[in-house]
Parts: sequence; structure tokens; C-alpha cells
Amino acid sequence: MKKNLALIALLLSTFMLTACSTQNAATSKPTQKLYKIAIVQPTDLPLWSDICDALNLELTALELEKNIQLERKIFYVQDTDIEKIGKQIVREQYDAMIPLSTTVAQYMIDAAEQKIPVVFATDHLTDTFQTLDAVSGVSGVSNTNLIFDMMFAQKPDIQTVGLLYHSDYSTDEIHSAKTYLDAKGITYVEQTAETERDLIKAATLLSNQVDVVFTPSTPCSTENQQRIAGIFKEKHIPYYTSSPSFVQNGAFASCSADYTEIGKLTADLTISVLETAAFPPYHILNDRVITVNADTAEQISANYAVFYDIGQCRVLDLPPTHN
Repeated sequence: MKKNLALIALLLSTFMLTACSTQNAATSKPTQKLYKIAIVQPTDLPLWSDICDALNLELTALELEKNIQLERKIFYVQDTDIEKIGKQIVREQYDAMIPLSTTVAQYMIDAAEQKIPVVFATDHLTDTFQTLDAVSGVSGVSNTNLIFDMMFAQKPDIQTVGLLYHSDYSTDEIHSAKTYLDAKGITYVEQTAETERDLIKAATLLSNQVDVVFTPSTPCSTENQQRIAGIFKEKHIPYYTSSPSFVQNGAFASCSADYTEIGKLTADLTISVLETAAFPPYHILNDRVITVNADTAEQISANYAVFYDIGQCRVLDLPPTHN
């Protein structure tokens, strides 16, 4: 009898252990796939921080949704160390780069040499990006007509408009600007440049000839953006641009895509690229956000209240820039 009871107990114990093992195997999660992602952001520019915040929030949500692990590192770059950072990311064998801003994207694409996926988030799209493999991203496209609507709503008596731009960029925006001004019978003065130093000289020339200035999407360092904006502030000339980064550095106003949405879509696209190794076409955003530098508005005595009737308006209350 005792032997029978012992046998029954042994069988029950074996059954329970087997059942538990089966249950644990059924409920255990598969091994998480690990991806290393390098996010490269311009230093001390809150507007790019907005993209980065939205980007990281969406990446965190995707980790849970897709049961993956993302090892993320943010590299803050300045004009002086951007090439060095790009080489470091390649050397440390990250699975993907996410450069923020057009200028940073250009350097990271060069550093990656199409060996590491690059998914950029920019405020405008250059023709160069569209011809490369292993590159995709999210960008906003400038609505030049809307910027000029802002310009004339704020200052209806404009007589002469200055067009300041890099000769190798933004031909579509400049064409749109000229078409708009020709239709209104407004005189415009062009100043082009091939280098950032020449842009500063051209800005000085324009400041003595025009009532207002427009710069389309133009790669330019933070320091030189501040210098150019300072030239126009000194003459109390409203300075409009296609890029909020210029407004961050002293320009009066811009109109661009929603940066928060750019960050979210960039995260989605990055994970898609990592999981499928396919690079879909660039995603272009058409949503519009007006950005105004409140300090500049005060310095040039420009009332921007009319912008609220044109679109979503974001006012940057920043400390004065020194030029």
C-alpha cells in the first residue's frame, strides 16, 4: 500500500513539473531584438529638441509594441566637431543614424558612406538626399506663398523685398518668391552667395536697400545665422526665413512643418528601415507652424498679432542674441 502511494505521489509530482514547464514555455517572451541607434542633434537649439523629444517618445512606444530593445544615444554636435562625431558613430557600429537638421544630415550621410542606414529629420529637403541609397527621412517643405502672405499682412506698405540665398540651394523657393512678388508688382533685390561668409556680406548690402528680407532653406551655421539676423535687426528690418532654426538665432519669423510630427514619423520610419532593410520614399509634411522670435519682434518694433489669423503660431521668448 505504501509503495502504491509513493508511486502515485511520484507520478503527480512529475505531472505538475511538466505542466509548469509547459506553461512557462508558453508564456515566456521571445528574445528581444537589440538595435543601436545614434541620434545626432545640434547643440543648444530648442526647436530641434522638440523633434528629439517626440522622436524618443515614439521610439519608447515602439519598443513595447514590437517587443524590441533600442539602445539609444544622443550626440550633441557643434559646427567644430560634427565630422568627428560622424566618424565615431561609424566606428562604434551603430545600426542606424538619425541626424536632426539638414546640415547635420549632410555630414552624417557622408560619414555613413551608405554602410549604415541614415534616417534624417529636417526642416527642408535637398536634392542631394534624393539620389542616395541607404538614406530616408522626414522633412517639411516650405510654403513660400504663405510666408509672403505673413510678410504683407504684417507690413502692407512694403515697397522693396530683399532675397538673400545661397546660389546652390532653394531655387524652387526663390522662383515662387519672384512669381508672388511679380504678381503684386513689388520690386525685389537679389543677393546670392556661394559661401556663408559671402552671405554675411550680401546681408550687409541688402540692409541698405530693402524694407524686408526673405531667406529660403539655406544651410548656415548657428554663428552665421546670428550674424545675419543681427545685421537686419540693427536696421529694424523684418527678416523672414523658411527655417525655424534661423528664428531661433534671431530672425523675425518663419513658417514650416510641425516639428513634433516630424519627430514621431521619423521614429516610425527608422524602425521600419531596421526591421525590413527597405528604404521607402521620403515623407514630406505639409502642416504649417509659424514661428516668431519675440525678442527680435520687440527690437524691430514689429507687431506679429496678425500671424494668429494665418496659422498656428509659436512664439519663442528667448534671451537676446548678441552679434
